[in-house]
Amino acid sequence: MRNSRRSRSEGFPKGWFVIGFSDEYEPGQVQKLQYFDEALVAYRGAGGTLYVLDGYCPHLGANLGVGGTVEGECIRCPFHRWKFGADGLCVEIPYSEAPIPKKARLRSWEVRERDGMIYLWYHPEGGGPEFDPPDLGLDAAPSPWSPWRHHKIR
Repeated sequence: MRNSRRSRSEGFPKGWFVIGFSDEYEPGQVQKLQYFDEALVAYRGAGGTLYVLDGYCPHLGANLGVGGTVEGECIRCPFHRWKFGADGLCVEIPYSEAPIPKKARLRSWEVRERDGMIYLWYHPEGGGPEFDPPDLGLDAAPSPWSPWRHHKIR
């Protein structure tokens, strides 16, 4: 009998996928995402860089996109306040002096911003980017998104 749940490598090709527009992600804002059958969280750090990590805290499974907070370039879990760096590693467990467990980490996803769009890399086996996102040549254009975002197809 075939498993009804799709395996990670089924159904999604490797490549860059647009997950939104740059102006939809304000510094300090956390957004809950769902792509490739995965719960993800996106946030823009204090320095302006956008990060995407796995969405569930490895401690007790809190969804970081629901109540998670941005601190500098890190995100803090809403349940027990574990703090994760942009690379997905846990950098602080506020109530413990013990060493941080090696399993206290989130997957960090490859993200690129180009032409006012946010691109997320997906590879079925977890491999890194094999090519760059497309360059549409819009970065130099003044206010490039007004014709794209508000254009209605008839």
